[in-house]
Amino acid sequence: MAHSALVIDCRQVTRTYNEGLGKLTIFSDISLEVTQGETVAIVGSSGAGKTTLLNLLGGLDKPSSGQISICGEDIHRLSEGRRARFRNAHLGFVYQFHHLLPEFTALENVMMPCALGGMAVSRSREKAASLLQRVGLA
Repeated sequence: MAHSALVIDCRQVTRTYNEGLGKLTIFSDISLEVTQGETVAIVGSSGAGKTTLLNLLGGLDKPSSGQISICGEDIHRLSEGRRARFRNAHLGFVYQFHHLLPEFTALENVMMPCALGGMAVSRSREKAASLLQRVGLA
């Protein structure tokens, strides 16, 4: 059996916040692996840390301890600028309450990250159309 590529490798991640004189621990020592083609759901009650974990996995926040690698890249060792470029090139976010730009079509909204990354308009249109097709929104 062929080994699938490891996409997310999260090792002993802890996230705490300073709160007053103490610390608030959201979660501690979380480890998980997600391989290419695998579908994963993060579920839990309100306040369990789901959004915090997703922010860490997306490079929007940094763990207090532990390591997170996305496609083999330890994203929290990157500078803020390189992390932003990495997100643009390798990650996508679908928010529960999305905020599409209403003056643009769905295709143009999906093209936006490509344009921000400097991709040619014709190539970004092709890529966006392919992505919309892939999720059934063509």
